[in-house]
Formats: sequence, C-alpha cells, structure tokens
Amino acid sequence: MEQVSYTKIEKLKFYWKLIKPFKHLTMIVPFILGTSIALWEKGYIDIKLFVLSFLILFTGVASVYIQNEIADYETDKLNVNETTGGTKLLVSGKVSMFEAYFLMIVLGAISLLLGLFLVLKFHYPIWFYILCLIIFIIAYGYSGEPFMFSYRGLGEITLTITNAFGPTFVFYYIQAKHVSFLPLLVALPYAIAVFAQKTLREFPDYEPDKKAGKNNLVVIFTPEKMSKVYRFCLFLFILSILFVDLILIFKYNMKPYLFILTLYPIYTAYKFLKITKEKKDFYKDLEFLKPFTMKGFKLMFDTALTYALIFVLDRVLL
Repeated sequence: MEQVSYTKIEKLKFYWKLIKPFKHLTMIVPFILGTSIALWEKGYIDIKLFVLSFLILFTGVASVYIQNEIADYETDKLNVNETTGGTKLLVSGKVSMFEAYFLMIVLGAISLLLGLFLVLKFHYPIWFYILCLIIFIIAYGYSGEPFMFSYRGLGEITLTITNAFGPTFVFYYIQAKHVSFLPLLVALPYAIAVFAQKTLREFPDYEPDKKAGKNNLVVIFTPEKMSKVYRFCLFLFILSILFVDLILIFKYNMKPYLFILTLYPIYTAYKFLKITKEKKDFYKDLEFLKPFTMKGFKLMFDTALTYALIFVLDRVLL
C-alpha cells in the first residue's frame, strides 16, 4: 500500500480529532455542575482555580481518550458502523501508534504536573491529590492495561465514577475547599444517565465488541437482557430526579419553583421509556439507534446542566 503523506495542518487536525473534543462534554458538564454548587454555597468562584482546574481536566481527559483509542484498535477494525466506535484515525493510518502514545504520555504528564502545582500552590491537602490521581488511574484503566475495566464487565460502573460522581465532587471541592455530601447527591441522576447512555451505545457495537473480546455488560448478558436494564435505568433516573429535588427543597431550602426545570429531563426520559416499550427490539435497529443515541447524550448533558442552572439561579435570585 502506498504511503500517504499529510501536511502539518492536516496532522494537527487529526491530533485534535483524536482527543475527541466533543466527548469532553462528558467531563466538562460535571465540571460545570460541581463549580455551580460551590458558587451557590460560597457566592463566588475563584477564577484562577477555575482556569487551572479546567486545563487539568482538558489535558487529563485528552490523554485518557487517546488511550481508549489505542486500546480499542482491534474493535475499531471490526466496527463498520458509525454510531459509536472510535475515530478510526489509528486504523486508517492517519495517526501512527507512536504518535498516539507520545500524545497520551505528554498530555497525561501535563495534567498530573498541573494538578500537583494546584495542590501545592493553593494549599490543598495531599489526600485530595491522591484522590484525583486515583480517579485518573481509574479513568485510564477503563481500557488501559492492566485494568481494562471495559473489557471485564466494569466499564459502565467505572464511568459513573470517573464521569459523574468523581469530577462533580472534585471540582466542587476545588472551589469550596471542604468535603460535602451535596455534590455526590446532585450527581446521582447524571450518574444513572451516564450508565444508561453507555449501555445504549454498546448495542450497535455488540458484534465487533464480542469478536474483539470486549466483555462489556451487553456482551456478557446479551443485548435483549440489557435492553431491559436500560429501560429500568430510565425509570430509576426519573425517581432519582424526584428524590434529589425533594432533598434540595426541604433540606437545603432551595426555591421550589426552580425545580419546574427538571420536568424537562423527566419528560424526555418518559418519552424514551414509551418509545422503547413500543419498539421492543430497538437494540437491533442500527438506523434507529444512531439518532436515538444522540438524543441520549443530550438527555445526559441536559440533566447536569439543568441542576447547574438551578443552583446558579437560586443564588442569584436571593
């Protein structure tokens, strides 16, 4: 096969695509949520901490996503659909394995060093850095050796920690500088949405994942059984929003009328339940899953952003 050469601009575009900037929303959203809760509590945010912590987040997430792309190389070769899968940049040869490993290491090192600087410069306890390091390792271990959680039936649970509970608490703590149960409580609906969305995204990849030995829950328990789990997660998601709303209103004395905003994710999840009940074999239909998966992402993001907006409005409308 003839070697294709690319310009520097083209290579930079490939590198940018490799870090999956769109998927950074899965971490930027809990970053906003945790920061908004701290803003509600303190009445202000530290801009220096905000910018520095965002840089730590961006470089760390970029490193992890490159690692995921490397680990999923065999799966991506088998995966012909575009519903999920990777960027296919490694499979196509547009980015070499050496380049991918180099970028992963450099970005990961920058994130860890910036994190250490933040802890030392702004006098955070060492246990906080260790906690952040553990979350980073778990995120790396989603597909990275020796853990490879996504290949051992633990990927979905891993994401609820690294994409929901973990970052919401961490970025709340960076601004608030004390431990609280509140960010973990508010992250509950988002965590359930993350688990449900991850399950949904695995349906179209069932065959290539199975051939590549990626034993996620859909591969282990079959798409038919996990479709029922997905629907149960939607039901649990609705209950969790009602539960969180009541606690925020009665325990934290937040303005009740603001929680009319959470009717939107509740209604959307209800529609998903209705659709998947009428179309019982939805998990088999790739044409249906492609737009449905994107709607699932929107529901996931909208849920956390709705709560972030509620906390900001509750502070502003004093």
